[in-house]
Amino acid sequence: MSNLTKILSTAVLGLTVAFGASLATAATTGTTITLPDSGHSSYEYLSTDGSFTNGTGPDDAYIMIDFIPSAISAATVASETGKTITNFWKNNTPGGNTGFANPGFLFEGFMIKAGNETLVGFFNTAISSLYWNTLFTSDFLDSQEAKWCNAHPEKPCKNPQNAMSHVVYYNITGDIPQIPVPAALWLFAPALLGLMGFRRRNNKA
Repeated sequence: MSNLTKILSTAVLGLTVAFGASLATAATTGTTITLPDSGHSSYEYLSTDGSFTNGTGPDDAYIMIDFIPSAISAATVASETGKTITNFWKNNTPGGNTGFANPGFLFEGFMIKAGNETLVGFFNTAISSLYWNTLFTSDFLDSQEAKWCNAHPEKPCKNPQNAMSHVVYYNITGDIPQIPVPAALWLFAPALLGLMGFRRRNNKA
């Protein structure tokens, strides 16, 4: 085995370990709340017809608070919710406190991130559009915002504390702007590369 091959194999193994460690950290750092909770239900924030009434929200929904890293990956969502994620597409265009998602394809899952709170909802049947708001950022305050609200009782904390920074669609069918890399690939590709390098190294030893 050449020195270059040995160096590359070692580098791949190191990256694999670091990648796995980062995934483990992301999957265990933060608080996930399953809705309904504390008198709040998912249809208050995600609604198929814009009424935000019972029966129009997702079948399963989760509030994820104070996650580190704050950019929550598909692997972390799958780990925290127990859902299978086959693919995803992220829209980085920031928005306000309310909006209408109509991406031009069918999707089963939807994430909306606003500040340190992230709302994730899954529908048993794929949908094509969805109304959303960020009131969950005041209904489920993170520790910093809770301290601020307690120190400023004159402020209306029921108003959304944060605007949407980006959204993610999960388990997509139909044409999309860019073909997303399957979520599972990010989990298994580095490990496979590392194992291939390790096996080659053992065979040549």
